Amino acid sequence: MLRLFNDNKPYVLFILPLILAAYYAQHVFLDKTPTDVEISLGLWGSFHPSSRALVGLLILGFFLQLLAAIVINYVFNQANFHERNNYIPSLLYLTLAAAFVDFYSFNGIFLAMMGVLLAFNQLLQLDQNIAGGKSLFNASFLYCLAASIFPPLLLGLPIIYFMGLIFRPFFLRELGSFLLAILLVGFYIFAFRTYVELPGFWEDFWLFFTPESFSTHQGIFLVFSTVLAVLSFWTLGNKWNSYSNRTRKEIQVLIGSLLVLGSTFIFNISTAAGIALPILVLLGTFSFIHRKFRRISYVLTYAAILFIFTKFLLKV
Repeated sequence: MLRLFNDNKPYVLFILPLILAAYYAQHVFLDKTPTDVEISLGLWGSFHPSSRALVGLLILGFFLQLLAAIVINYVFNQANFHERNNYIPSLLYLTLAAAFVDFYSFNGIFLAMMGVLLAFNQLLQLDQNIAGGKSLFNASFLYCLAASIFPPLLLGLPIIYFMGLIFRPFFLRELGSFLLAILLVGFYIFAFRTYVELPGFWEDFWLFFTPESFSTHQGIFLVFSTVLAVLSFWTLGNKWNSYSNRTRKEIQVLIGSLLVLGSTFIFNISTAAGIALPILVLLGTFSFIHRKFRRISYVLTYAAILFIFTKFLLKV
C-alpha cells in the first residue's frame, strides 16, 4: 500500500477516506471517547458541546482531517521538494495524527495547525523577483490566527518574518505589511472579546503556557516522528548538492518552521506536537524518497498503523 502512495499516482487519494474511516472506527468502538469535553479556542474563548453536538463534531472532524491531508499533500507537491509528485504525506499525516484524541473531532488545535500550515505555504510563495508584501501579510495573518488559539506560537513570530528574508531582500513596505497583519488580528480579538463581553484575557493567555500530560501512545508516535526526521535529515545531507537554489531555500524554511514549533514544546508538548504535525510530515516524507531509507520508513509506518489498531489491548 505504501508503494502506491510513494509514487505519482493521484488516484490513491480516493483510498484516503477508507483509511480515515478505519481510524475513526477503531476510535469510536475501541477507544474511550470522552462525553464531557470543553473545546478551547484560545483567546476566542471556549464552549461545551452537548452529547448530540459531539457526534456532529466527529463527522465534521472526519471531513476536515481528510481536507487537511489533501492540503498537506498539495503543499508538498507544489513546492520543489521532489522532482515528481508524491502522495505519502497524506497517508503519513493521517497515521501520525491518529495518535491524538483531538484528531478525531473539530477543535482549536486543528484550526491552529491549519493556520501554521497555510502560513508556511505562503512563505513558499515568496520569490526574489516578485513583490512579497501580499504573501508576507497572509503568512503573518494566518500565523497570528494560529497563535491566538495557541499563544506560545507568538514566540516564533519574529522568526517567521526572518524566514521570509530567505527568499526576499529587506523592504520596509513588506515589513509594514507583516506588522499590519499582527495588528489586524489583535484588533479582531479585542473587538470579539469586547462584543461578547468575554473576561479573563490574561487567564486565557497564560493557560496554554501550563504543561499538559503527554500520553504514552503520543510519546511513541513522537519517537516515530523523530526517527523519520533523522532519516530525512540524512537524506537531505546526501542530496543537498543536487538540489536547486530554490529548493534549498524551501527546505531551509521547512526546517526553520520545525524549529519555531519545536520551541513551544517546552510549554505544552501535547498541543504543540499536534500543531507541528504537518511540518513533521513534510520533513518525514524525505525518508521515503531515498532508496537507502525507504524500507526502514515502510516498516516504521506499518508498525505505526498496527499500533493504532492494537493500542487498546496495551492500554496506552
